[in-house]
Formats: sequence, C-alpha cells, structure tokens
Amino acid sequence: LVLSALFGGVMGGLCGRFVFIYIRPKVGEGVGESLLKAAAITIGLGMLFEQTILNIFGTAAKGIRPLMPGMLHLAGLTLSKDKLVVSGLSIGIMVVLWFFLTKTKIGIAMRAAGLDEEAAQLQGINTTTIFIAAVALGTSLAAAAGAIVAPVLALAPEMGHSMLQFTFMALLLGGMQSIVGAGIGGFILGVALSFGTFYLGTLGV
Repeated sequence: LVLSALFGGVMGGLCGRFVFIYIRPKVGEGVGESLLKAAAITIGLGMLFEQTILNIFGTAAKGIRPLMPGMLHLAGLTLSKDKLVVSGLSIGIMVVLWFFLTKTKIGIAMRAAGLDEEAAQLQGINTTTIFIAAVALGTSLAAAAGAIVAPVLALAPEMGHSMLQFTFMALLLGGMQSIVGAGIGGFILGVALSFGTFYLGTLGV
C-alpha cells in the first residue's frame, strides 16, 4: 500500500511537472478548455501506461491473497473480513486526507489555490509548486486505492475502469469540493448497489 502510494505520487509529480503544468489555465483565464485538455491527456497517458503494463506482464489477471481471509458472522449478517479491512483502510485514508487539507499549511494552500489562484499568489503561495503537489497527491491516492481493492478485485491494468463510473457517481452525490460529502455519497451508492444486487441480481448494477 505504502509503496504503491509512493510510486503513484512520484509518477504523478513527474506528469504534473512535465505535462500538466503546461496546460493549466493562467490567472484570470477560464478553466473549461484546460479541463478538457487535462481530461484528454489523462486518458491518453492512462492508455499508454496500461498498454505498457500489458506488454510487460501480459493480459492475464493476477490474484492477490486476501488481507484477512474468512467471514464474520454478526447479528445474523455474514460479512467478509477482507472487505471490512478494505472499508476501514478507505475510511482511514479519508480521515488523513481531511486532516491534511484542513489542518496543514500545504493542504490549506492547495485549497486556497484551487478556489482563487490569483489571491493565493498575492498571499505568497507558489501556486506552481502547489499544482504539482496536488497532482502528485491525486495519483498517490489513486495508486493507494488500487492497492486496497486489489485483494477484492483481480489485479489487472484495466481494473480501474469498473470503479471509475462509481467514483463519478459518488462525487455527483456528495460534491467535488467536500471529502465528507464524497464519502457519504460513496456510502449511499454502495448501499444502493448492495440492495439492488440482492433484490434484482445483475439488473441492480
């Protein structure tokens, strides 16, 4: 988990420094066009990395040993210990991220630069460095998420595709500017999917 997060952060920092830094909007400019460019480049880089991994490791999915095998029987419910560990790790990372963004100087600088880059620069914040750090943080979290769910899902280059749609749905429910809201949105979505799968089978997904 730690190695995945570190590797993802380094790769994200390099991409932010040598790729994304050149397409971010300048102070006073709109962000719409830059967001489209960033999305296109992100998809392109993802396809490049995915194909590279396929060429190196092949197309067969790799199984990962569960973090905690077995089932837990509680109050008439049967719960997977592995998924409970995954849920706990996810909540822990969210708490750490919330603390980082709200209680540390770098985190507050990231939020300030995201809200108003020009005002942040007037306060002495190096928005270029903050931008690169934010990209590195995002890719580090994505890599950590992949490492967490790897024991539950098959380890494969395209494993993130199945989670991407649910990620966007959770963000739409909870909001993109709120960690707590995104967490609540993910919880609501997970409960809805569980009930839908239980009562409707594959039609509930």
